[in-house]
Order: sequence, then C-alpha cells, then structure tokens
Amino acid sequence: MKSILAVFLAASLFAAPYAIAAEARGSQSGVPPIEQPLVREGDFAVELATALNLASSHDEAAAERKLVSINIMPRNGWISDYPVTPDILAEVRLSAARSASSGNLRISGTEAAAIVDKSASL
Repeated sequence: MKSILAVFLAASLFAAPYAIAAEARGSQSGVPPIEQPLVREGDFAVELATALNLASSHDEAAAERKLVSINIMPRNGWISDYPVTPDILAEVRLSAARSASSGNLRISGTEAAAIVDKSASL
C-alpha cells in the first residue's frame, strides 16, 4: 500500500510543472481584465480642456492652468500622476457646473457637467 502511494506521489510531482505551464498558457487567452484602466489626472485635464475649447495642445500643465484659471479642479488641485477616482470626477463635475453658472464658460452648468462626463468616458 505504501509503495503504491509513493509511486502516485512521485508521478504527481513529476507532472506538476507541466500542469502549471498549461495553466499559464491558458490564462493568456485575450480575455480583458475585470478592472477598469486607470486614467491619470493630467490626461483627463487635457481631454477636458480640449472638450471645453480651452486648450488645443496635449500639454498637461497648460491644460491644468487653463482649467484652474476658471475654477475647474478637484478639491486638492490637479495632480498629474494621480489616477482619476470617482470622488475626483465628482469634484471636477461640480466645479465645472459652478464655473459655468458663474459665467466663466459660455455654456450652462448642465452642459458643463455633461462635457465632464463625456470626457471621463474617453
């Protein structure tokens, strides 16, 4: 009985590397990951400034300065390398609506919030 168990154990240890290799090949099947890709605040600022016709270049610092000049920013300011979280998005959305309502933009607060939402989905 012990010899059968020893043979079975040896055979399973011998086959283990092949099973691991087969599983590694199977996991690269092209299935998309579950989590959303992270978007940097700097990239988001460029998209938003372009959508609001405030900037046409892809310069993050210039886009952030233009947005700040009309009071569109997260509560703690733009931090280019930080990811855009749902909280940050809500803060930018609210500040864009307030900025439009105060006359800094030539659109309504609702339109400004919609542009923020559209920029976030890109």
